[in-house]
Amino acid sequence: MNSEEKSNKYWSKIVTTENLVKEYIAKAKEDLKASEVLFKSKDYDWSFSISYNAILQASRALMAHNKVRSKGPSHHISILKFLQEFYKDKLEEDFLFILDKFRKKRHLAVYGIGEIVSEQECKFCMNLCKEFLLKVEGFVK
Repeated sequence: MNSEEKSNKYWSKIVTTENLVKEYIAKAKEDLKASEVLFKSKDYDWSFSISYNAILQASRALMAHNKVRSKGPSHHISILKFLQEFYKDKLEEDFLFILDKFRKKRHLAVYGIGEIVSEQECKFCMNLCKEFLLKVEGFVK
């Protein structure tokens, strides 16, 4: 099944351009840079949250590359479902599990009481983001 045939409650077909894919990747890289600045200032909650957002932006690039976009009230879940459907075999075995854990942790960091992300967790998220961005760039070439 390809994205042209698949439209459901999580994503819908779109007409896209290569430029849109590049814009999402550029945004992901900007977010990663911002995350690194925040990491150096020891603001681990926000650094983690922005690294997670960079992963979302890179995932949106993959969606646009496949001519779909997320829909519905929870874009984070839509993106996870998309990755599971179209890229599960191309990603590390536990990547989607970890990404879902990041999604939940980011929610607590942004909407909770804060200061819940350790330096090690933040560094792990940033490194995973860097690896994922490289993969995405390879997938869309």
